[in-house]
Amino acid sequence: MERDRLDSLRKAHGIDSDADLARVIGVDPATLYRVREGKTVASNEFLAKVAIAFPGASFDHLFTVVPGA
Repeated sequence: MERDRLDSLRKAHGIDSDADLARVIGVDPATLYRVREGKTVASNEFLAKVAIAFPGASFDHLFTVVPGA
């Protein structure tokens, strides 16, 4: 996950914190933290929720694909 880009989008959409972002996309804040920090691989459901929250952002802008991960 491209943290700086996600932070910019979050702020541009008036979402003040990661806790607020977690609420908006419907995930536990701990899940958002683990994905942001690269401690876990984002699920398809997580990816879909982020895409819905930021419809104008491209997948490649927000995420880095790691083959075999």
